[in-house]
Amino acid sequence: MQQHAIHSTEYNRETHSASKNAAREKRGIIFSDIDGTFVNAEYRCPFSTEFLQEVFTRYDVIFTSSRTIEEILLLQQTLLYRAPFIAENGGVIVFYDESRAKTSSGHSITLLGESVYIVPLGFHALDILPFVKSASATSGVYAENIAKMPLETIAELSQYSAHDAYYAQKRRYSLALSTIGQEQHNLQKLSAALERLECSVSSGGKWLNVTRGSDKGLAVHWYRGFLRFHGISYNIVAGIGNESNDAAMLNAVDMPFVIRNPTGYAEALENLPGGYFLQSEGVMGWIEMINYLDSSFSPDYHLTNTHLPTI
Repeated sequence: MQQHAIHSTEYNRETHSASKNAAREKRGIIFSDIDGTFVNAEYRCPFSTEFLQEVFTRYDVIFTSSRTIEEILLLQQTLLYRAPFIAENGGVIVFYDESRAKTSSGHSITLLGESVYIVPLGFHALDILPFVKSASATSGVYAENIAKMPLETIAELSQYSAHDAYYAQKRRYSLALSTIGQEQHNLQKLSAALERLECSVSSGGKWLNVTRGSDKGLAVHWYRGFLRFHGISYNIVAGIGNESNDAAMLNAVDMPFVIRNPTGYAEALENLPGGYFLQSEGVMGWIEMINYLDSSFSPDYHLTNTHLPTI
C-alpha cells in the first residue's frame, strides 16, 4: 500500500472537490488522538476558536484517546464542542444522545454537569486487575497502578494540577501503570506478559495503558459500524495520531495521518500502510492535515496559544 509524504504546496484543490456534493452536510469524519496531536507537551492547543469552529462545521471530529471520560469531557467543554468520543484507549465510547446509542451494555451517567451515555467495549478496570497481577508475577515486574497513587504524586510526575490528576485517575475500562523508575527491558517483559493474556498494552509516556477486549482500532471499527447501521456515511474517513497506541486506530480509517514528533515519526508508525506522513512537527501537523483535506485552510490560519486545562 502506498505511503504519502505531505507538503502543503502539493495540495490539489480538485482532490476532494467531489465531497462538496456529499449527501451529508459534513465533508468527513476525523478520529483524532489528543496528546502530542491536538494538544502539545504543555497541554496547550495552538488553534484559535475561529479556526476550530470552521473545522467543526466541515468535519465531525471524534477524539480517540487514552484519556479518561472526564478528561475528554473537560476538553470538549473548553472547546464548546459536543460530539461522541472514544476514551481510555478504546475501552469505552461516550455519547451525548442516548436515543441512537442505546445498547444492552450501555448506561447513562451524569459527569461534570453533563448527562452522557457510555458504551463499554472492553473489560472493566476491576476485571483487568487480575490479569495485571498475573502478568506481574510471571514477568517479575511490578508497576504501580496510578489509581492507588496519591494525587500529589500523579501531579508531580505528569505536571498536572491536583485537580487534573484527580480526573486522570478515574479509569473505568482501563488501567494506567506508572513507568517511572522502570527499565525499558522490564516494561517490555511486563507488556509481553500482558499481551500473552490477551490484554492490549500501549505506552502513554509516563503511563503504561492496559485494556482488555478492545483498543483504539476496535473502537473505531465499532463506531463506523454504528454509523452504517444508522445510514450515516462520509466521503472522508480520516485518523491522526503520533504514537504507537494510535497504530490500531490509524489502520481502521481510510486516510491515516501520522504526526511527526520532535524526535521523528514513532517507530511503530514509520511503515504504516497508506500513511500520510505530515511534515509539520507536533500539533502543527493537525493543521497541515486539515489544509490537505480542505483547501480553504492554510497552515498559518488564525493561530493563537489557547490554553486548555491540563487534563
